Amino acid sequence: MGRSLSLTAWLALRRGASEEDPPPPLRPALAAGEILVWVHCPDPTGIQAVPALSEALAAEGQAARLVLTVPGLASEQPRLPGAVPLDLPPEYRTPVRAFLTALRPDVLIWMGAPLRPMLLTEARGLPFLRLLVDAREETLALDGGGWIPGALGALVSGFDHTLAVDHVTAQRIERLGLDEARIEVTGAFRPLARPPACNERERRDLAQVIGSRPVWLAAEVPMAELHDVIAAHRHAARAMHRLLLILAPARSEDMAPMAATLRDAGLNVALRWDGDDPGDATDVYLAEGPGELGLWYRLAPVTYLGGTLTSGASHHPFEAAALGTAIIHGGRTTPHAGPFARLTRAGAARTIRGGQNLGHAVEALLAADRAAAMAAAAWEVATEGAVVANRIVELIRARQAGAG
Repeated sequence: MGRSLSLTAWLALRRGASEEDPPPPLRPALAAGEILVWVHCPDPTGIQAVPALSEALAAEGQAARLVLTVPGLASEQPRLPGAVPLDLPPEYRTPVRAFLTALRPDVLIWMGAPLRPMLLTEARGLPFLRLLVDAREETLALDGGGWIPGALGALVSGFDHTLAVDHVTAQRIERLGLDEARIEVTGAFRPLARPPACNERERRDLAQVIGSRPVWLAAEVPMAELHDVIAAHRHAARAMHRLLLILAPARSEDMAPMAATLRDAGLNVALRWDGDDPGDATDVYLAEGPGELGLWYRLAPVTYLGGTLTSGASHHPFEAAALGTAIIHGGRTTPHAGPFARLTRAGAARTIRGGQNLGHAVEALLAADRAAAMAAAAWEVATEGAVVANRIVELIRARQAGAG
């Protein structure tokens, strides 16, 4: 795309058909009261956030059928239960118009960029709600690269509303020509955290047994980190009277050797698999492997996520973050390095350089209100996708009310 080529000229060059136009899509059959929501994810990983939108629509009683378009063949796209995957038409007017005429969506949710000039220009004149979601300054670009004078401004201004990730993006979109009233900063559209469940009656009973004792959790701990956890507990317990450690092994087969190591270290251990409750003299409550993390996250205001000092994180940190526990972790966060980094930037997690720092971190977080502040920040990060999803639903509702 040359610099001298305007958007109008570019569109004129592509007003015909491509060499092999695909047939227009079949519009999914809709039930009474159901709307058709077309979600386009230029980055296939964006599909992971779409269930948050489905849940928000359902919570508002809005029946919806989702259609997904992602770069590449529909047969190769990631699957989402209940959604219909479709291929986008080539960037020529004839197939684009055939696609839009056949699909007739009620809502278009365009997640991020790049932007497709022909498709979005043709969509601009049609009577459906157009939302640019998860907009980022670095990704406001044209599909295929290149530059067409005036194209970005023309395409962005064709959206009814834009939800930007940050203020930098919002300012750029405003400079491109979209009315400030149609721009919001909502944060990123992320997948919802799926916190593990627990038996509420057991949680309530254990909370009563523990009472006012300070408590921390070492979750998914491998044998290689047990001595670091023991040293950390000894250190923190010197400052925190009656401190209780809940220890959840990474593997069920490690329960017995861990119990033996803890007792050899002179610690009083209660074993959950024997039906024990943590008594007043219990130093460590040893869980039955990793199967009840939902229960332990809910009981402990501070959690060390095991494996992050040695082998890597086995569980997504948002599972803990969504349940109100402050997070401590080591530097080995693969395969969840991105979520760990987001929590750390938000002040919702503390990174330790080695096992020798774990006890200091536990002591610092339990000795002040810092754990509560970190837990609140963690919850905000873990539920960020729900904020965006709920705002999308509000915009859809407002459009429907205006149309009615």
